Amino acid sequence: TFKNKWSSIVPLAVMVWENNIKEVYQLFNFPKEIRKMIYTTNAIESYNSQLRKF
Repeated sequence: TFKNKWSSIVPLAVMVWENNIKEVYQLFNFPKEIRKMIYTTNAIESYNSQLRKF
């Protein structure tokens, strides 16, 4: 399972995932194309945030 595989490597990420599992499952209800746009938008926003810091 996700927890067994990753909890020793990234325990905080596993905890966040578990605490927000309802929201995570809602994300998977979106069609694949919409999820791709969400992931892409998050990556672009993260990159722009790093540029602003620099």
